[in-house]
Amino acid sequence: MQALKALVIGMGVLLILGVVGLVYAIVTDAGKKVAPLAGAGTPMRVELPAGSAVKGIHPDGDRLYLHLETGSGTRILILDSATGRDLGSIDLVPGGVE
Repeated sequence: MQALKALVIGMGVLLILGVVGLVYAIVTDAGKKVAPLAGAGTPMRVELPAGSAVKGIHPDGDRLYLHLETGSGTRILILDSATGRDLGSIDLVPGGVE
């Protein structure tokens, strides 16, 4: 019976220490500031091909995909979402494999 009593007291102490540790971790992390996203709130200038229109935008991590309709067809423009730098493009043309 004394072993059971000692076990219950020991687990109670561990539970209290765990709660104190959790509260300490929350309090110390609450004061930390989160760094803003790169480029957040910074206007970006992207030059589009002449005569093109943006049909859709798809953000994906650090990349931004612009779906463009150009005079010659459809193009996917790939940009760095933080800097606006052109990473490449994909021209979608008819005549693929069936």
